[in-house]
Amino acid sequence: MAMLGLSHTQAGGLVSIHISDRPTAGVPHPVLGERVVDFSMSLFVPFLSFWIAVFLHERYVSYNNEIMLSYEPLQRKSCQVMTTWLGLAGFMMNAMMVPLSLDLAFSLGQSATASGLFVGAQLVAGIVGTLLGRLLVNELEWAQFFVRRVLIFIFWFLSFAALANACFYNWTAQSSQVNLIWWIAIGYNSMLNLIAAIPGVMCVVLWTKVTHPGNRTMWTFIGQCSRNAGMTIGPLAFLLVSRMVVRGGEPVNPRSMMAWVCIFSAVLNLMSLTIAVFGIPTELPHALPEALSEEGSFQLSGEARPEDLDDSGRQTVYWKIVLYFCERPLTLAAIEVSTTMMLELLYGWDAYHSGFCFTIMCPAGIVLAIVLKSLINAGIVREPNVYFGSMVVSVLGCALLFDEGNAGPTTLIAAGTMIYTGAACANGIADGWGSRAAKEGTGFGQAQFQLLKMLAISLARFTGDLLGRFLVDYGGRNMYAAFQLLLCLAGAHTAYGACRPLWAKEREGESGETLENEEAESTKGTSGRKLLQAPEDSPNPSEASPMQR
Repeated sequence: MAMLGLSHTQAGGLVSIHISDRPTAGVPHPVLGERVVDFSMSLFVPFLSFWIAVFLHERYVSYNNEIMLSYEPLQRKSCQVMTTWLGLAGFMMNAMMVPLSLDLAFSLGQSATASGLFVGAQLVAGIVGTLLGRLLVNELEWAQFFVRRVLIFIFWFLSFAALANACFYNWTAQSSQVNLIWWIAIGYNSMLNLIAAIPGVMCVVLWTKVTHPGNRTMWTFIGQCSRNAGMTIGPLAFLLVSRMVVRGGEPVNPRSMMAWVCIFSAVLNLMSLTIAVFGIPTELPHALPEALSEEGSFQLSGEARPEDLDDSGRQTVYWKIVLYFCERPLTLAAIEVSTTMMLELLYGWDAYHSGFCFTIMCPAGIVLAIVLKSLINAGIVREPNVYFGSMVVSVLGCALLFDEGNAGPTTLIAAGTMIYTGAACANGIADGWGSRAAKEGTGFGQAQFQLLKMLAISLARFTGDLLGRFLVDYGGRNMYAAFQLLLCLAGAHTAYGACRPLWAKEREGESGETLENEEAESTKGTSGRKLLQAPEDSPNPSEASPMQR
């Protein structure tokens, strides 16, 4: 059965059906559907109703200078949940669009490598959006009311623009002006990604202002788990949307299917709008709560913390973490686009099911991250050891990517699982370390770290999308595997550099503790001998010791 993927001959081979005059080297093209599934105007009524409710609420806020939800702890949690939710929603959409982007490119007469441009161009636009977002805020002169209104406007606009994008894809699904549609799609989606990236720095800086430094590593672990959860849920959501659209009929045109994915994107943006409108306060909470969750683990394990290092050590950790975020997203982006591409084009999976590799790869990382975080909090293991060990696991996973002639999709997915599992543990620690190593009023401040991190992630993911599909397209699985191995080795070297100052601090603390214990024992022993050896300290030296007589 062929839906949006590859059809099979009776002998089980791939049928290569080219839909353009520019064939892709080394890989066949899938069979694509032609049916267009329209949506009625009644679909837009819930969106319009919700926008009106938001307008009425903001009228209330303008007059009262406060939101209806006045419970401060819940407002604080809303600020923390916003960043977590954006990670979940963003990666969910990524997991839905990456498999479909390949078929979309083929339906518009483009190559597999060009499909990487479709994804990557949006990430470059995200860099510009991140820079704009940084220019709009000042962490030292924070304007909470302004930030809140900017977030509300952006999420409202994105929900509206996603609906417009859906209409564009559906109304042009059968048009023959494929080149024009292709470049309009790239330009429009890049514009949306530019605007969607503006809240990034705002939300993260807001998160740092309401989260105690001692709890940031815990929240970055939660954030990493939410991103992995998004990659896990995304294929399931895509399957649900596709089943609702196809309804047992003929295969659907990829452009029409992309229109329905945009409808789903509009729903996610409405949920972001809900948090911004009804959860984020007009003024920051007056004081941060005490951090209780992290301190116990450091006391139990004797572990060094980034904020305990001197400025030189903090800068080393800071810049190594920035470098880490240049390398690791490149690895993961290449895994995402290349794994789905190889499953579809080399092993005969269709676009609906190739995305399920994320559902297989990501849950293991979530479970392991939770287990390791529990062990860290209990003082059983230390963050630097977990961080470096996670990078070593990713290096070992690269060995399964190589194909000596009989490797199939199982080893491909197993390799992706090991790399993703390592990333799930390492990313949360790295994010927390960078945030805690940052120091306000210096050249390695908090806002600068968040900006550099987002820029590094965007550039790395752009490069990974293009390089991943290019290497598979023109070099095959083994060339792609060698590329991943080099990246993971570089990541392990960077992780070692970040851990060294913390390991040195731990050794210093252990040696200091040992010295204190020795001095205490010496003092204890000396105090027991003072009557015998130090008669000058006695009120009656002549009677201090029988040895003196």
